[in-house]
Amino acid sequence: GSQPSTTTDTTKARITDDDDEGEWEEEEPNNDLYSPNILILGEPLTGMIDEAGDVDCFKLDTKEKEINIKVKIEPTGPSKLEYLVEIFDGDRNPTVSKTASPGRGATFLFKTDQLYEKYYIKVSSKNKAQYDNEHSYIIKLNSMKRSN
Repeated sequence: GSQPSTTTDTTKARITDDDDEGEWEEEEPNNDLYSPNILILGEPLTGMIDEAGDVDCFKLDTKEKEINIKVKIEPTGPSKLEYLVEIFDGDRNPTVSKTASPGRGATFLFKTDQLYEKYYIKVSSKNKAQYDNEHSYIIKLNSMKRSN
């Protein structure tokens, strides 16, 4: 089962009930860096590029500076999309990006800067005309700090 959200932040993505873990799910509209959903470190979030030109934008608040963040995106089914994941700094300047192979996920690292406590993540199809309204993707960000 899933726990209901205790936050009052309206840009927080909602929790779905259709799986045991209760994953976060994107909430439209989140098509630009000024209307992002909130991503939480360690919490998987499900989204979908379900029409041509669709873009999903997320915001990550990082309290700690200069940590490595591992970004992982993977399709939930046999999708043919090449997911493009772009990271932007707190001033919405592009920093690093990664394109997943068709039908496959991708994993990459980026390092948070001393200057910023928030980052923006944009997910789209590399080919803006392509979309997949049958298969969603899961994106998850983890801090690569040493664990105890």
